[in-house]
Amino acid sequence: DGNATAVTDALTVDERGFYVWHETIAATAEHEGWVGKYGQESETSIVPWQPQVTTQTSAQTAKPGAKITDTLTVTGLQPGATIEVITSLYGPLKNKPAEADAPPKDAPVVGTLKLKVTADDSGSATVTTEPLTVDKPGYYVWHETITQTLEHEAWIAIFGQASETTQVIAPPPPPPDTPTTSTPNLPNTGAPATLGMLAAGVGLSAGGGLLLGLRRRFGGPTASNTSGGGSDEPLDEVGTP
Repeated sequence: DGNATAVTDALTVDERGFYVWHETIAATAEHEGWVGKYGQESETSIVPWQPQVTTQTSAQTAKPGAKITDTLTVTGLQPGATIEVITSLYGPLKNKPAEADAPPKDAPVVGTLKLKVTADDSGSATVTTEPLTVDKPGYYVWHETITQTLEHEAWIAIFGQASETTQVIAPPPPPPDTPTTSTPNLPNTGAPATLGMLAAGVGLSAGGGLLLGLRRRFGGPTASNTSGGGSDEPLDEVGTP
């Protein structure tokens, strides 16, 4: 019936991209020449591009209520292609996470963002997320994924990388109130202020006998001097009981 089937030898494709088979038949005395249509889907193979994402959180440490972002650099894309990168912020975590293939299943999520990135001629793109708020103390970790498409393989980041981790630290508690002390009011002896203060201070520290001597010196009434007159008896001659 004039039909024939043949299989080529295997050829190695080393780089990522599209590969297209194309056939021609040279004219002979018995046959006219023939040129196949280029780019048919049945003759097209693809070695998908392998994207990779590196990121940098906007702050290594922060206070509760801060807003943080993540800057993503995507490489290994098909030049000019637009893909979607999904990034999630996990936290707060009680302890700094160790690197792992995936986030903990029970890890809380602050938010998930879907970013459209378009590669330049070298297959790279950079984008920064919108800010998300970290309200509580603990560790917060960004994590990215790319879903597989015809042109790109899937990609999942390592969870817990230092460049993607922010520690939110609670402010220290305020210092306790310091109790205040007040100076007690001293009694008014009727003498001039400086002498009255001296008499009160000495009387409080030395005892009643010495206070009695001061009162005699400055004219205070005693049991033996009821007239209220002053006494010339020296202070140092009055003994304490």
